[in-house]
Amino acid sequence: MPLAKRISSVGRVMGLVMLIALPMTAHGEDETDALTAMRSELAAMRQELARTQLELQKAQHELEEVRAFLSEPDAPKQIAEWKQQRQQWEEERKQIAVERKKLEAARAAMRDTTRVEQQKIISAPPPAVAVDPAAPRWDVDYKIAVIRNNLPNESIYIDPEIGEVLLERYPDIDHKHIMMRGTWQNRSSVAWRYTFEIRIADKLGRIIGHWRYQTPMLAPNELHAFEVKVPVTDVAYIERYQIGNIEPDKGESTLPAAPGQ
Repeated sequence: MPLAKRISSVGRVMGLVMLIALPMTAHGEDETDALTAMRSELAAMRQELARTQLELQKAQHELEEVRAFLSEPDAPKQIAEWKQQRQQWEEERKQIAVERKKLEAARAAMRDTTRVEQQKIISAPPPAVAVDPAAPRWDVDYKIAVIRNNLPNESIYIDPEIGEVLLERYPDIDHKHIMMRGTWQNRSSVAWRYTFEIRIADKLGRIIGHWRYQTPMLAPNELHAFEVKVPVTDVAYIERYQIGNIEPDKGESTLPAAPGQ
């Protein structure tokens, strides 16, 4: 071949190579992604094909077992027995479902009955207890007061407060005495006299002041007002106070008049 033709052929080949190489350079990344996706898809198809083949083999094996069973001489008899047994089991299942519904209905009725009975017990008034109208019965109400040093004849009655709060509110008070005022009503149908104890305690429950008090003989429903000056260890320690040790009687008075009367 002449040299000019050879050079021309080589030029055409080089040009073709250049033309092929240009799109590869421009779209190389896209073609790589497409190739990767294709490989992944082929791998997934291969796995799916393998699973399908296994399922097909399993189905063929089961079909062979069924054919082998049907080819046995006693196969029709066995199938008839299975159908009969299946029917019996279906009847038993239905019967169990009916019994279960009956049981659930009985349980619901029992719950409703129990709920009604409990409501009756809750709403029913307590049984009447025979009360002797002549027995000693009473109502009492009382509260304490602090005593001012500069006005010893005046008391400041307060709501229940602990001693430390009292001193913060009323710094100029008697630390060694506290006043208690209240009312006592005889709720019995006959006259009674009542003796009781006023007790003042600290936060540990220790008694820091007490005084015994006795009402006069009170007629039925008679109301008696009392006011007592009770000595205490220190007002600052007061945490609680109460009336207790109540003793009703009908005899003569045995206690002296309380201070502050």
